[in-house]
Amino acid sequence: MIGSNLEILEKQAELATLKEVLLLISKQHEDLNKECVVIYHQYNFVFGECFYQRYQLYYECERLRRQIELYQYYLNREEKVNRQEVEQILLKEFLEYEQKLSKIFSEYQAAVEYNQSPFLSAEDIKEIKRIYIKIAKAIHPDLNPDFDEAKKDLWLKTLNAYKDNNLPVLQECEFLFDNYVHHEIEEETELDALSEKIASFRKKIEDYQDRINLICNTFPYNQKELLENKVLIAEKINEVEQDIELFRERL
Repeated sequence: MIGSNLEILEKQAELATLKEVLLLISKQHEDLNKECVVIYHQYNFVFGECFYQRYQLYYECERLRRQIELYQYYLNREEKVNRQEVEQILLKEFLEYEQKLSKIFSEYQAAVEYNQSPFLSAEDIKEIKRIYIKIAKAIHPDLNPDFDEAKKDLWLKTLNAYKDNNLPVLQECEFLFDNYVHHEIEEETELDALSEKIASFRKKIEDYQDRINLICNTFPYNQKELLENKVLIAEKINEVEQDIELFRERL
């Protein structure tokens, strides 16, 4: 009996440790997602204007090339060029080009607006982290199985506010959490159930690590090193400007 109780205590301690690890790694995952937003806007702010110019010229070159092909088609058949028909063909064929050009412009405009938004103070950042960890520790769906609709709504509101660094909304979430959401957690005492939970938490930690690795090795996070190096930035801008000159020569 004593041995069994000791094993239960050890399992409970291990589970508590895994919960702390999962809380930290889930926060690391969300922090990386937040950082990706910053990197994404920074990338578009630094390169967006020249990317737009390059793609606009590329679009114009391709459109002109296709227009000449269509005109040549009429000439080869010794027919009068139907400019309206040609224009309709070009509008249809180059719709995706225009949409992509519009997307590049919109991303650049969003980056400019983001860059002009006010910065949070160190105290605000600290408070945002405090509230998030407090609520996540009690109602994060990966940490606690008792996830009813009230907790789901509060968690989604908390998570979105944390992603947006929205302190006033997080403070609202904390008020709701403190006053309306039941978040007492019953400690597991069955040995088999403890073992199952331990295995489940280990799997969740592995899953988060895989997701973190994916973020770190894909866009936009993989552009972080570039954006921290003025020499690399200048080199990339120079490459784009060379492309721009080549497209201008083709027009």
